[in-house]
Amino acid sequence: MVKQQVAAQIKVCDLSRFAVSVHPSDHTSWQSAADHITGEAVKPLREELKRALKRPGNTPDDIDAINDEFQMKIEKKQADVTHAPMEFHMDLKTTYNFL
Repeated sequence: MVKQQVAAQIKVCDLSRFAVSVHPSDHTSWQSAADHITGEAVKPLREELKRALKRPGNTPDDIDAINDEFQMKIEKKQADVTHAPMEFHMDLKTTYNFL
């Protein structure tokens, strides 16, 4: 009886299920943001690949070797970006009315 009276007088809210979701503001999804970051990281390698392929005197075997070399470099850079820890900082302010 006393517990019911106290519960009726004191407003208590269980915040154990309180949750916050974070979404990228400049992209439609986290995958889109990751794709953008990866694309920016490999962009210089792709430009270097284009220059290497335009060198005069490249034989078909040279072109295959250049493509294979740069494909390995691009895959390594993509893996490096994928596994690099990212940080974000935020201020979270909540207001709760206990009455």
